[in-house]
Amino acid sequence: GNGELFVEKYLPRARHIEVQLLADHEGNIIHFYERECSMQRRFQKMIEEAPSPSIDDRLRAELTSAAVRIAQSIKYYNAGTIEFLVDEKNRFYFLEMNTRIQVEHPVTEMITNTDLVALQLLVAAGNPLPIHQKNIQMVGHAIEVRICAEDATRNFLPSAGKLVQWKVPEEQNVRIETFVSEGITISPLYDSLLAKIVVWSENRALAIDKMEDILSNISISGVHTNVLFLTELVYSKAFQDNKIHTRFVDENSETINAQVQNKRVALNKNKLIIAYLIFHFQQNKSLGNSVWNQIGFWRMAPQLNVSLEGKEYKCLIETTENGQYMRINDQKYHVSGGRLTDKSLEIKINEQTEIFHCIEDNGHTLIDTHGFTFELKSNSVVNQAKVDRKHQASVKIFQNLICADLFGKVLKLNISNGDAVQAGQILLTLESMKTEIHVLCPVNARVKLVHVKEGNSVIEKQLMVELEENCYEVRDTSCEF
Repeated sequence: GNGELFVEKYLPRARHIEVQLLADHEGNIIHFYERECSMQRRFQKMIEEAPSPSIDDRLRAELTSAAVRIAQSIKYYNAGTIEFLVDEKNRFYFLEMNTRIQVEHPVTEMITNTDLVALQLLVAAGNPLPIHQKNIQMVGHAIEVRICAEDATRNFLPSAGKLVQWKVPEEQNVRIETFVSEGITISPLYDSLLAKIVVWSENRALAIDKMEDILSNISISGVHTNVLFLTELVYSKAFQDNKIHTRFVDENSETINAQVQNKRVALNKNKLIIAYLIFHFQQNKSLGNSVWNQIGFWRMAPQLNVSLEGKEYKCLIETTENGQYMRINDQKYHVSGGRLTDKSLEIKINEQTEIFHCIEDNGHTLIDTHGFTFELKSNSVVNQAKVDRKHQASVKIFQNLICADLFGKVLKLNISNGDAVQAGQILLTLESMKTEIHVLCPVNARVKLVHVKEGNSVIEKQLMVELEENCYEVRDTSCEF
């Protein structure tokens, strides 16, 4: 008798397949075939494609027919999507109807050569649909990925802050839908979606290849994104062989993140050092000027030390009759070129062309290669001692202080001044980009001062709670005679 309780059939390896509809005020309803949306994390779509590679023509006809009948039964008009779950035996089940245009509508537009938004506005104004079902044909294959401001290595924790670099390749049959540009601040108050990248090609295999190429050449700095995670997903054999389901990402995220980390570790860091040096010698020069023309520098500073991820790299510069060389630790590289164009640095290292994206932001040099971003510094480019002293001071200052890891709002506060707290205890809960994040106590301590209240907005690195050692005064109550 409790209307809040209901039971659904459990489908452990379901696929999420949805049918796009448009209906006008006169009862005309047409479908635009289906989309595959099975690649999800926590039931939020990450990759969508059309048509679905999981169904045949018979099942496609059943799904689209069922979707149209559902819309007819409620006299629906507008753009809408009927969503289904399909089990391992190709039995399908109604999930829900989204009575609106959806984020993934571009993949449908690209295979049907239609403008769903324009058609939606047309029928909303009371006009009849100008096309019939027979006019809707599928051509080729389209794939969409959602680039989000989130850290996949930390359970997709939302990320916010200043977007200091945004480079997404533009190519034929590639559609980029975004609101962002370099220099804007990504707010924690909205959905984490930054952009949609949509590719079209003659078939699924070619579309996958095109998406891999685009994702591998994206360069974003300033906030964490899921680009590397998406790249690994698209590259994975499971996706390419279409061996996926709605829980695939949740069950394999650790493995995928490990594969991403392995690729980062395997990158040749010496090439980053070369790029770092040439970037600093070139960035203020005119376009195309060779770094090797700066003879004065090479005579005065033939050796430098560069720091990357806590490791020091010794760099020797050599000029021979065969050209210019850089020796990074024990490895020697022939280097030529050095063309810097709008933060993109092109160099030839051992006769192989390498491209790096380089930026200088608040005294930090960030270099992006193959989608990975690294921070580098040098004894000749920054005052290393000053940086080290600043770091040591910050470590001392922030000891026993609980600071926000990201932008957000204090949703719930579980402590008060003077409370004794234990390691692992939830001190407070933040809300950021529709996600709740529990802030845990790192040590056994006592709350010295709470600096925030419920409902307060916080920014990254803002002090929220100050702790102190939990020292109890022990009084001697024994009697003296």
